[in-house]
Amino acid sequence: MGEVEAVPEEAARSVFEVNFLGAANVTKEAVRFFRDVNTPPGGRLLQVSSAGGNSSKFALEGLSECLSTELDPAWNIKVTIIEPGGDSAPRSFTENMKIAAQLSGVRRPNVSKFADPRILRPRVGCC
Repeated sequence: MGEVEAVPEEAARSVFEVNFLGAANVTKEAVRFFRDVNTPPGGRLLQVSSAGGNSSKFALEGLSECLSTELDPAWNIKVTIIEPGGDSAPRSFTENMKIAAQLSGVRRPNVSKFADPRILRPRVGCC
């Protein structure tokens, strides 16, 4: 988007509305669905972030990490953050999704044995 000082507030708010608040609203509904509608309860919430240093995507990562610590384990809802790489990423989004599916249920995966961490950095749980 641009340097912090150079970005007009209106433009920054617009990006945050989509990248953070939009995703946060969808997240709330997904958690409600996984908890109240799914039989048995549970699911995997995949949050797509960015390795490009975008502050709104960084905020989404923070939300996702906090959410993963707040969820009742009985609800069986897992949170995974996916950070697709830039133009040099050798894997497609579909391939990254397959890798994320393979990691389901892994608390703190050793990403290096599954994928280049610049392309896919799943984080389940906080810290």
